[in-house]
Amino acid sequence: MRRQLLAGLQVVCMTVFLTVCAHAEDKTPSETQTAPATDDTCRRASFKVLLDVGHTPDDPGAISAHGNPEYGYNLSLANLAMAQLIEAGFRQTALLLVKGKGYGQLAQRAEIANRVAPDLLLSIHHDSTRERHISRWEFAGVERNYSDKFSGHSLFVSIKNKFYKRSVDFAKLLGRELATAGLQYTPQHAEDIPTARLPLIDAELGVYRYDNLVVLKDVRVPAVLFEAGLIINRKEELVLNTPERRALLAKAITNAALDYCKAHQAPPAPRFRPAVAKRNGKRSG
Repeated sequence: MRRQLLAGLQVVCMTVFLTVCAHAEDKTPSETQTAPATDDTCRRASFKVLLDVGHTPDDPGAISAHGNPEYGYNLSLANLAMAQLIEAGFRQTALLLVKGKGYGQLAQRAEIANRVAPDLLLSIHHDSTRERHISRWEFAGVERNYSDKFSGHSLFVSIKNKFYKRSVDFAKLLGRELATAGLQYTPQHAEDIPTARLPLIDAELGVYRYDNLVVLKDVRVPAVLFEAGLIINRKEELVLNTPERRALLAKAITNAALDYCKAHQAPPAPRFRPAVAKRNGKRSG
């Protein structure tokens, strides 16, 4: 399944989403029921998770301490999270991938998300830091930026999102999973800088408000942006690039999605039985 999905990395997500659904429906029940049967209230096969891969090949985001573009980290983590979610029974999980630069690609993400209408949108990123904390070092014969001042993940929601409360609920669930796994969030976005400080709405789990992010405020679905860690930090970048850390993060995303689904999935549409005509006071048919 991953090979089918990865073949379309440069196409708009709607195509990828339809490919996932069609592929899942072509399988037999024994093939699709990869997760053990449970008595939970989450109907995983019908719950749509859309994983937004932050940035694009043309606009690759932050450059790491070792000279690697953020986009590659985002894509690798999103692919693994998608695989784990599908394995857990969330068969309608898909990636949101776009091309281009600037505001246009951001607006396109919101447009696609609104058209696909997932139950949950998670935008995956990896963080840098403010210019005031940047130092220089040489790696592989090239002088590069780095900052070891901060490390850790962060989670963002927008109060301008129609589903703000649900967005906060998922952010807290994911933050709790990460904390349980022994990870700490970064306090850098709460630094006392008047023009840059973000409201920290959960000081235990690292959930911030970032109200004007397009992928959060312009989508009509619950949405969270996840900064998985700081790739500008030399040691943390090396950890984030390991299969073990990616697997831990993907597991946290999957567990949080399951808990969110249990609490917030819309009930199934009721099935109405057709009216039965009566003849001479007796039912016909």
